[in-house]
Amino acid sequence: PNLSRIASATTSATIASVPVGGLDRQQAADRITAVYQAPVEIRYLEARIQALPDALGFSLQLEEMLSAAEAQWQHRPFFPAFWDFLWNRPPPAEPVELASVTDDNRVHQYLEGEIASRYDVLPLGGRPQPPDWFFAQSQNGRSLMTGDAAVRVLQALQSPQERTVDLAVAETEAPSRQIDDLAW
Repeated sequence: PNLSRIASATTSATIASVPVGGLDRQQAADRITAVYQAPVEIRYLEARIQALPDALGFSLQLEEMLSAAEAQWQHRPFFPAFWDFLWNRPPPAEPVELASVTDDNRVHQYLEGEIASRYDVLPLGGRPQPPDWFFAQSQNGRSLMTGDAAVRVLQALQSPQERTVDLAVAETEAPSRQIDDLAW
């Protein structure tokens, strides 16, 4: 038996918090990719937006993680590893941390261009509505707090379980009516 086969027999191996024990290299890569390329759900009040990690500038360093896991298994002495294999004892495995790259600028661009531009509302004061001469109701505004939102999105991209982000939205009161509102 070769050592990579023994390594794939372990049931306790995790890479980027994803259990990959008993999987070969390609199966492990597929599982990790499936978990981290799943869309992130971004919630702006009642609106639900599904954002793909690629659109947010997130990419996995898959080769780096798989190589680190293989290096752990290959540095074990052959005979103890073989003995564990024969007795069906999973070898101890240290978890391999997530290796990824995220473009912070793309996260900010997405939040401002795709979300804030669609869902932010400017506050509006009551204005006369000719020809009936009634006033339109004042409307409070709301705006995305992009700094806080970017941090939350980055955390969701790097988590295999918590892939939902509730965005912080600032409310702005509508301006009070002024005498100048009577002119149009």
